[in-house]
Amino acid sequence: MVTFTCDKCNESLKKNKVKNHISAGPCRGSTVTCIDCFKTFPGMEFDAHTSCISEAERYQGKLYKSPKPKSAPVPPPPPPKAKSPPPPTFDWAAGCETIDFDWKKETKKILRRDKKLPKDELENELRMKFLQEVRKQIDPAINKMMDKKISRNKKITVVDGKYVLKSSLKKE
Repeated sequence: MVTFTCDKCNESLKKNKVKNHISAGPCRGSTVTCIDCFKTFPGMEFDAHTSCISEAERYQGKLYKSPKPKSAPVPPPPPPKAKSPPPPTFDWAAGCETIDFDWKKETKKILRRDKKLPKDELENELRMKFLQEVRKQIDPAINKMMDKKISRNKKITVVDGKYVLKSSLKKE
């Protein structure tokens, strides 16, 4: 319900009380102002003012977003899309366990060469030797996988042991 203030005595009045207040009450002939939109109404013109802006709309100004009408049914949310399984993860710790590397033998080799070696330097050397061994053992598998993936690409072919884009062959 719309609320007004009397412009003479500043009393807040519900719409159903305004008529008595300005016609027979102490503020006879006064104007009233809507407290929501601040529009002033002389005489009985307030009677046509049945709805107004909300308090939120007044204070938020251009930022105000009106609520959706309740009469329109809200469509149900779309069914959830089937989630694709997450990409397989590689357990590096488990993968490292499968590499054939003799830690004891390599540690002895390093310590024979350098009688006293700080712990971090020994660990760094062992790490480098281990990574070299990993590379030696894993490179053939990676090359095989790359060849397989590249050969699936229909735009690439092998000419004289080299990969070539098929589009570049047509130009020659």
